[in-house]
Amino acid sequence: MVRLDTRWAGHPWIHYETTDSTNLRAKELAQTGAFRHGTLITADEQVAGRGRRGRVWTSPKGASVSMSLILRPEFPSEKAPMLTVLAALAMRRAIQEETGLAVEIKWPNDIVYQGKKLCGILTEMSLDTSGRYYVVIGMGINTNITSFPEELPYAVSVRQLLGEEIDGGALIESTMIAFEALYDQFIQTEDFSTLRTEYEAHMAGKGNRVQILEEVSYCGICQGITKTGALLVIDDAGVLHQIQSGEVSVRGIYGYIE
Repeated sequence: MVRLDTRWAGHPWIHYETTDSTNLRAKELAQTGAFRHGTLITADEQVAGRGRRGRVWTSPKGASVSMSLILRPEFPSEKAPMLTVLAALAMRRAIQEETGLAVEIKWPNDIVYQGKKLCGILTEMSLDTSGRYYVVIGMGINTNITSFPEELPYAVSVRQLLGEEIDGGALIESTMIAFEALYDQFIQTEDFSTLRTEYEAHMAGKGNRVQILEEVSYCGICQGITKTGALLVIDDAGVLHQIQSGEVSVRGIYGYIE
């Protein structure tokens, strides 16, 4: 493994050759209260990973990057959902730096390239044995997968896009460097007031028509995000909606539903 050039993100770094889910391993470690803020769990192969809404996220050996970061924030737990948006911004920075690909963020938890999903994020929050809350951010990157099953028509890998293998270790390091810098900036205001411009500059669908899928679905134009990371959509009646992460699915120019 490479040595991470960071102060706290990725320290310690615990690696498995094979595991069921890096998020499960991270939660087990965090639950004891013994593992500190910034602990990173990675695996060469993940056989029972989970995506958003309970979807299966498998990671064949050497074909994907699977990593989970343990955080013990000092800010109130109601602000923790914003960390998904922060992680997406970090992954976008890292992938563009390491590959040169002009990837975009599909709010709230995917990285896409020309409408195809390249990365996914799963954020989970719980309490440890002392009653203190912690957050586990699971991040998966399709690195060296050469083909996807028919049921995943909107997935793509870095190797498919570049035509060559990519170093997963370099992507992990770049993601940790980016996340640490963004997190340190985020905690100064505990919102996206200083990061919103960068996020929206790389946001898939901003200014385009999307469909919000909930109990009463509606269509509108994506306006960007608020300083708390909520999606802004103006519906066809001119009403502005602030949509919180995890509440709804969004269908738009991305080609798939999330």
